[in-house]
Amino acid sequence: MYTEYEDEEWAPIQGYPNYEISSFGRVYNIRHARFKKARIHDGYKVILLYNNGFSKSFLRSTGM
Repeated sequence: MYTEYEDEEWAPIQGYPNYEISSFGRVYNIRHARFKKARIHDGYKVILLYNNGFSKSFLRSTGM
């Protein structure tokens, strides 16, 4: 399993069957067996998720 924190829980991301998100906000790609890395754009963390050849950006404030 890919949990490294004792209290971390995982759930599937609806509409994106190859990904799971943790209770700490980490995103895991099941198909490639690795974590997604967020990039910073205009003060927001951005993560791209792919499904059926299409991508979608998800934003989250960095608190900066």
